[in-house]
Amino acid sequence: MPRDVHFIIGASGQLGTEFALTLHHSGEKVVLADIKPPSLDALRELPFVVLDVRDLDTVASELKQHESPAVGGPVQLPVTYKHNICS
Repeated sequence: MPRDVHFIIGASGQLGTEFALTLHHSGEKVVLADIKPPSLDALRELPFVVLDVRDLDTVASELKQHESPAVGGPVQLPVTYKHNICS
C-alpha cells in the first residue's frame, strides 16, 4: 500500500522541525518547505524546497509535483506558520 508524503510547510521553525523529525524517524516520507533551509543537521539530508506560502501558484505546483506516484502516494500537509503582529 502506498505511503503518504508529508509536505511540511514551515519546516525550519520549531514545530515544523519537530513534525519533520518525528515523522522521519517513524519511517514516513517527508518533504520540507520553508523560506529558509533548516539549520538542524538532521534535517539537511531530507528533501527541501524553498517556498513562500504567500505564492499560491508555487505552493500548488510543489504539492502537485510531490503527490505523484513516484514519491509514494498522496500528500499530507502539516503546516506551521509564524505570523508577527505589530500593534
